[in-house]
Amino acid sequence: MTSDSVERTAGGAVLLDGNRLRDETVSRLRSEIEAAGSPEVCLATVLVGADKPSQIYVRMKHRKAEEAGLVSRGVELPESATQAEVEEQVAALVADPTVHGILVQLLCQRILTRSRFSHCCHRRRMSTGSPSAHSVASFVTCPGMCPARRSVSCA
Repeated sequence: MTSDSVERTAGGAVLLDGNRLRDETVSRLRSEIEAAGSPEVCLATVLVGADKPSQIYVRMKHRKAEEAGLVSRGVELPESATQAEVEEQVAALVADPTVHGILVQLLCQRILTRSRFSHCCHRRRMSTGSPSAHSVASFVTCPGMCPARRSVSCA
């Protein structure tokens, strides 16, 4: 938490203000990017299916990325996309040197395994001879629930 003021419950637990933390993070990232000479940093998303909450979630990620000074771009696949098709899109983004982070959003019926994302990243490392700076995060949405995060760092 970056704020100096910390609010606690009667039992001593720290209360986190998610909106404030988000705004502080966006501001901090923007400052860091500007201080680094405004290099182009790209967040890519892969949205599988037409789930409205998922669409809103991904749209907000793009909006906040742009507010932070990042470039964002999205790939949308139909609900009928196969595991191989999703992996192909992720692998293409991993292979793209202009992409620095990848978020995959899909419904719980379509859960992809972390090892599959690792495999996509591993091919990039092997082909370039150096570690990739990519991080792939998948967010799985089940009806009526908050997204569950699975993350694979490929750095």
